[in-house]
Amino acid sequence: MAAFKFPMSITVAAVALIFSGVVQKITSGGGIMLAEFISKGEQAKLLPINAENESLRSSKLTKIYERESSHKRLLKGPETPIVDPDTGILYVLTEEANLVSLTDFQPIPIQKPQSSTAKASHVSAKATLIADLGIGRPLGAAFAKDKDNKTIIYVADTLAGLLRVSNLNSNNDGPDATSTTRPTSNKPKVELVASSFQETNGINGQTTTTTSRRILYANDVDVGPITGHVYFSDASDIAPERTPVDGEGFSSWDTMTAYKRDLLRARPTGRLLRYKPETNEVDVLLDGLWFANGVAVDRNEDYVIVTETSKLRETQYNLNVNDNDDDDDDEYKNDDLTKILVDSLPGFPDGLTCDRDSGEKDQVCYAAIPSPKVPLVTILNAVPATISMYLRTLLLQLPDSVLRAIKPVKYGGVAVIHTHSGDMSILQDPKGEEIGL
Repeated sequence: MAAFKFPMSITVAAVALIFSGVVQKITSGGGIMLAEFISKGEQAKLLPINAENESLRSSKLTKIYERESSHKRLLKGPETPIVDPDTGILYVLTEEANLVSLTDFQPIPIQKPQSSTAKASHVSAKATLIADLGIGRPLGAAFAKDKDNKTIIYVADTLAGLLRVSNLNSNNDGPDATSTTRPTSNKPKVELVASSFQETNGINGQTTTTTSRRILYANDVDVGPITGHVYFSDASDIAPERTPVDGEGFSSWDTMTAYKRDLLRARPTGRLLRYKPETNEVDVLLDGLWFANGVAVDRNEDYVIVTETSKLRETQYNLNVNDNDDDDDDEYKNDDLTKILVDSLPGFPDGLTCDRDSGEKDQVCYAAIPSPKVPLVTILNAVPATISMYLRTLLLQLPDSVLRAIKPVKYGGVAVIHTHSGDMSILQDPKGEEIGL
């Protein structure tokens, strides 16, 4: 393929526009966000999409809809489904910062026009408000047990940080129980357990200096089955902002635009954090991540995997590097605790989970892929690296309303990853006809 040549006139115009934008922001007292230089070798590796692979368009796929009722719709912007291991009840988080349970599943006919080749089944469910989680945007959740062996849920909330929801069984008061009739003492309890962490800034002589840093974009969470430690991601140092109020008077946290700015800037500021309930402390396991997203711990808590969305990869952090003498895996070298588990995917990976109940020796984990690479990113990667940096800086000066207009391409995929062998397969709906973002 011939090298892409960018017209000099456009190059000069781009530089001029960026310079004028910088001057305008500085003179008006505003800040400016600059894109980082990324060489061709540092660009994310994209697997080509096999259009013939329609493995997610299957009769095994079930789509769940909230059953119509006289109450306000609860299932708005559902995120991160989790199943209570004791009761089997399905819970989801919503963009209105609610924890909602889904029960009483019933088959229903297809609700909206679909192609004649549609295979997914459709069910309705009763949606019940379990807890109001506050004013933030919860994105990730995981079940755990407290010191009294009672079921609790840890929640990664973009605005607040790490939340803990307890007293969950108080909602089993019968089908007619409501938050207005239930005594306050029986309601679920929502606590903020971590909103910041200590960052090491360097060594001055014999003294290590630390600074308290806010968690600006808590994204996903998982709990170690052995220690009970809570592993969660802080995606970026670009915090989501509020969306304009819609026609119903609702405003949410705009997580997607914050991500778009992080992607355009191309500066790895994500972190993998660990919260220890026994000491109430948060430490940093990994930093410098390319938008830290999904988090999953294996069945033995030997390692934790974190999604780096902007690099289209999954990174594995070894938790027991000194306890693996009988492991023939030599990919951890020179006391390095990390390795790249997957370094190429057909799209931007998001949430992540590991099947701890599987009998397979080779741990199986699943990474959701809600969007392939968008055309804008393809263009930015095709031009010379310096021009790409200029163009990304120019795009960073655009208002949120313009960036919101850049929509993801329709696609739905799941990467099935075997963590020991490194084998991977892709389940997908390549055109996003039945499943997608």
